[in-house]
Amino acid sequence: MSGSQRDLSHVRFISAGAGSGKTYRLTRELEQALCEGRVTPAAVIGTTFTVKAATELQDRVRTRLIRSGRPLLSAQMAQSLIGTVHSVCARLLGRFAFELGLSPEVNVAGAEDGARLFNQALDEVLGADRVREMNFRAQRLALVDDRLGTGWQDHVRRIAQEARSNDIDPVELPGMGRESAERFLGYFPEASCGAEKVEALLAAIEDAIANIDLESDTTKGTRGYVGKLRSAAAALRRDDCQWTLWISLSKSGPTKRSMDAAIPVRAAAACYDRHGDFHADIRGYIEGVFAIAGETLDRFQKLKTARGLVDYPDMEQFALRALDEPAVAERLGEEVDLLLVDEFQDTNPMQLALFMKFARFAGQVVFVGDVKQAIFGFRGSDPELVGSTLDALVARGSRLDVLDRSWRSRPSLVRYLNAVFGEAFQRDGMERDRVDLTPQRPEIHDSPAVVRWTLPKGKLEVQAGALALAISDVVKSGHRLSDPETGEARAVAFGDIAVLAATNVHVQSIAKALRQRRVPMKMTLAGLLETPEVCLA
Repeated sequence: MSGSQRDLSHVRFISAGAGSGKTYRLTRELEQALCEGRVTPAAVIGTTFTVKAATELQDRVRTRLIRSGRPLLSAQMAQSLIGTVHSVCARLLGRFAFELGLSPEVNVAGAEDGARLFNQALDEVLGADRVREMNFRAQRLALVDDRLGTGWQDHVRRIAQEARSNDIDPVELPGMGRESAERFLGYFPEASCGAEKVEALLAAIEDAIANIDLESDTTKGTRGYVGKLRSAAAALRRDDCQWTLWISLSKSGPTKRSMDAAIPVRAAAACYDRHGDFHADIRGYIEGVFAIAGETLDRFQKLKTARGLVDYPDMEQFALRALDEPAVAERLGEEVDLLLVDEFQDTNPMQLALFMKFARFAGQVVFVGDVKQAIFGFRGSDPELVGSTLDALVARGSRLDVLDRSWRSRPSLVRYLNAVFGEAFQRDGMERDRVDLTPQRPEIHDSPAVVRWTLPKGKLEVQAGALALAISDVVKSGHRLSDPETGEARAVAFGDIAVLAATNVHVQSIAKALRQRRVPMKMTLAGLLETPEVCLA
């Protein structure tokens, strides 16, 4: 039977939302399989999200085995291959090094070393002319954010990261860049004008300034519009003028009394999407970042090889290739009885391919995860891919179990999340029983489960200061929550609060604002707040 038609009735997916007892269920699944003699510890492969989660799983199973009078079986748990995806891959590569022609010692490049080598590779493939061209196109397309410290190099890194997560050969990236540019430009009209449109726009601006009488139209809106036109005229004469200026001019205008003077400006600016230079900037930028990503990945790999290093994506890629080797496949087919995969929703495409290949060898397979959480896109995961994989598994005979109770969050918060996410995911075709959870905790106080703060618009520093003030105020207000140790209601303390931030720049700005307000708290400024007592949005 072909791989696409193979029956997958030996595969089970456990849908487990946050706080639904996932770890308990995973521990019980493994313990029962061992106690019933369906598997031996040495025949178990298990992957988890973190080293801590892997250790916790093994420790819980060992403890339960000892309590049930099976100390020998507990001791044999050391023979199980349980760890993060990367640690499991590293152990497999070390074991099958001879068959794969690899060194039995895997020298792993840490995250900092990998980032340093990638930046070195990027520097080595870039010449001064290429850097100037990319800077120029990024400036014209307004793709540089000085506030966040981001630029076209970040797009190169993201493309390289996605290519590795999807097991794409670097030599394919330039062609993918050309295809991507072509498809993107397909959303715009064909290029039909050029430099003459700049002169036409400048002429329209000069006429508008001349025709607007600021003595008869003294409104603030008209004065501001004239000032904008004068600034725009100066910017349009520069080679690096941003296309966002054209877009803005095509939509803005003075107050109603002087609006007729703005009509020619708006019409002249609206042709930006047909401008040959606009198309050239888009094409050059997209093709450039893809081509640079491909060359950088190739050089990056050579730098690692010269130093005898592999990084985490290398491990996944080598392991994926290893599972196609007849000698490796034969050994694993004889040895592996149970495959456990935790946090299935966070698998990237290459890891997903790994798990599906492992599933060919195992007699029993248990995937545990929460498809809803795939929307966060952790570690390069793809929500659509995860969802379609689950649908395909069920269609080919896999069993779906749903953990539908929330043991961690307060009832009012669980009901709120059910209402919000149930409707949202239902629009995407997900059944409500995969989304809704039934609360099991008692409600012991009546403080709101969700509080919304609207921060002021403006600079990041202003927003961070407002957030710090709001945190201080909520603590001073005596907002109630349930103590995680005693289960009793008490006032919120600074140490109960976690703040999630989008970037390191946001983290630094928020931390500075908190220090200025002398907020005495250990802040978690990154990560996922799975089951808060109160949601502060």
